[in-house]
Amino acid sequence: MKLEAFLYKSGMSRADFAQLVGVSEVSICRYILNSRMPKREVLFKIAEVTNGAVTPNDFVPQPEANEEAA
Repeated sequence: MKLEAFLYKSGMSRADFAQLVGVSEVSICRYILNSRMPKREVLFKIAEVTNGAVTPNDFVPQPEANEEAA
């Protein structure tokens, strides 16, 4: 599950989630926008806080459908 989907489903704000994970709200926004990859320890903390709903693999960009067919 993507982080943005988790936050929406759980009703948790980005600010509250950032505090639980130990990063800034700006960092959470950057993770959601895929403009920054969380550090290893943050990836594990995110998985812990979400009870495994969001895993490190959820931050790896997936190939576009057009690229898979090529």
